[in-house]
Amino acid sequence: MAPEIRGVGFHRHIRSLGYSESDDFVHWTPTVPMLMPGREDRVDFQYEFFLVAITGQFYIGLVPMRQSFDRTFEMFLLSSRDGFHWNWIDHHRPFLERGEVGSYDGGLGGCSAPVFYNQQVWIYFNGTRYKYRPSANSRPGVHDLTAISLATLPADRFMALIAGLHLGSLMTRPLVFAGSRLMLDMEGSVPVDFDRALAPAAANKRSFDDAEVRVALLDQSGGPIEGFSLDRCEPLFRSGFQEVKWTGQSVARLAGKQVRLRFELRNAGLYAFQFQG
Repeated sequence: MAPEIRGVGFHRHIRSLGYSESDDFVHWTPTVPMLMPGREDRVDFQYEFFLVAITGQFYIGLVPMRQSFDRTFEMFLLSSRDGFHWNWIDHHRPFLERGEVGSYDGGLGGCSAPVFYNQQVWIYFNGTRYKYRPSANSRPGVHDLTAISLATLPADRFMALIAGLHLGSLMTRPLVFAGSRLMLDMEGSVPVDFDRALAPAAANKRSFDDAEVRVALLDQSGGPIEGFSLDRCEPLFRSGFQEVKWTGQSVARLAGKQVRLRFELRNAGLYAFQFQG
């Protein structure tokens, strides 16, 4: 159960999150605790409420975290595959932070669940200049403004796996795909609008801090598949959503089979990948 606040005659439990189920929205199962402040949280953290949306095969959750000492809120990001078991994207760093003191979002308030629209993620939130007032009789002053605000980010760019100068490597669990192309979204050292045809000399000049990403397709046990090794992969340098290609090979011949993906990246961030038809 949620931790209890000692020495208080009312509202004795710290705010936590649980779930209950119903088939008719009238009769509900007993609440099951799901998320509650623990040893990794600040001592004044309370989980205010939970906002969830579905994208692809994942649930995305936002928790506005009440910070009792500061009387402010910040939003933390979680993900889940089933809606009941949740993973913190970063338990120590807010996904949506409050602004500087005195700014329109210096106090921050509640937010909406993510809205997926036109290849973007929209998050509406309540930007406030004042700190939260626990009493209904304590109203904000005339200069303590509040505003409906909007934060946006590109689709599927909630987080990235980042590698620096040293080579980073990642291998997926076995998966089965449909389609004929592997698409990858990354952040690299070459701008997304860089035209290599207009600047061939710059395109061929590589620096030690330039980005590079390669992908290999492996069998379900992690063994090599002929033609889809790292050295046959055409390296990716630029930021954005782009196709992964192997010299003389088509991903389509592996559709319907169990494969693993191995990524090797340097000075780059990997956001997402997907197979397309």
